[in-house]
Amino acid sequence: MNKDNSLYSNVNLTLRIGAYSAFIILILGLVLFLFTAPGPIQDAGLLPMSVGEFLSSLFKFEPLGVINFGLLVLMFTPLLRVIIALFSFLRLKDKKYSLISLGVFLILTFGLLVAIF
Repeated sequence: MNKDNSLYSNVNLTLRIGAYSAFIILILGLVLFLFTAPGPIQDAGLLPMSVGEFLSSLFKFEPLGVINFGLLVLMFTPLLRVIIALFSFLRLKDKKYSLISLGVFLILTFGLLVAIF
């Protein structure tokens, strides 16, 4: 297999796994929500959730914790894609695209930190 094809294959696989995983987790959360919701959505205790509330609801397998986890998987899929591309370019010793990937990673990480704080 050509090195370029291997790179594209790894990135493509990462995107597919992330998107399908997020889809399955979100559908599971929706099904749980439909069968266990206490009433109207206003009573369900929607966002915002603290990190502790999120982890607690996820480990208790509560619908909103599962849905939020699915959204996190969906949000972090592009970041993981950039990390995979960065390491693939480093492995291929392609300095130009390694630096570009590193720049994109730093921009995404900075945006994430700004959003959190």
